Amino acid sequence: MKLNLPKVNIPWNLNFVIAVLLLYLIGAGLHEFGHYMVAKTFGQDIYLTFSGGDYGIAASPMHDIIVLIAGPLVTYSLLYLGLFLLLFSMRFKLIGVILVFLSGFQIFSPFDEAQIFSILRLEPNLIYLYKIPLILIPFIIAYLSIDNKRKYLSVGALFILSGLFFGVLIVQVIDGTFFIGPLKEGAIFPNIFGINIYMIVSYITALALFFGIYVQYLLPSRKEARK
Repeated sequence: MKLNLPKVNIPWNLNFVIAVLLLYLIGAGLHEFGHYMVAKTFGQDIYLTFSGGDYGIAASPMHDIIVLIAGPLVTYSLLYLGLFLLLFSMRFKLIGVILVFLSGFQIFSPFDEAQIFSILRLEPNLIYLYKIPLILIPFIIAYLSIDNKRKYLSVGALFILSGLFFGVLIVQVIDGTFFIGPLKEGAIFPNIFGINIYMIVSYITALALFFGIYVQYLLPSRKEARK
C-alpha cells in the first residue's frame, strides 16, 4: 500500500541552515523553560542556563519527578506539533519536518527521564521501551516525506548540525565553560528571576532573528504554495 504523504524538499543553503539552528535553539529553550515554570510553581530557587543549571531543592521526590518530566513533555509536544504541521499544513510542512527531527534528536537524550527512573528505583534504560516507538513513527513519516534524492544525507546533516551546534558549542563550550563549570564552584552569573541574563539575551535575539528574518527560508514561495 502506497502512503500518500506530502513531499518536502530540504533547500540546503546558508539561510536555511541559520533558520534551522535558530529553531533548534528556540526549541531547546522551550524545553528548559518547561523545567523552569514547574520549578517556580513549586517555589524552588532555580538558576537556569542553556543546558539546565540548578532546579533547586524539591520538597518531595514527586516534585522532583514533575520538574524533570516538564522539559521532555515540551519537547514531545514539539515533535508531534511538527508531525501535525507536516501532515496537515502545506505552508508549514518544512517546519514540521525540521521540528520532528530536531525534537527527536533532543528527546533521544536520556538525561531527564533517566533521572526520573532512578528516583523511582527503576532501570534507567527501560525508558527506551517507550521512547523508541514515540520517536520512530514520526521519524519514519518525516523521512519518507523528504523529496531530496539522498534523503538519508539530509537527515544525517540535520543530526550533525544539531549535535555540533547545541551539543558541542552551546552545552559543552559555552555553558560548560562559562556557566555550569563556575556554578559547580558556587559562582552564579547575573540573572533575572533565576534565568541567566546571557540566556535571556540569546533567546530574545534568536526569536527576533527567526520570526523577523529567517522563518521565510522554511516557508514555500508563492509559486510553490500554489502547486
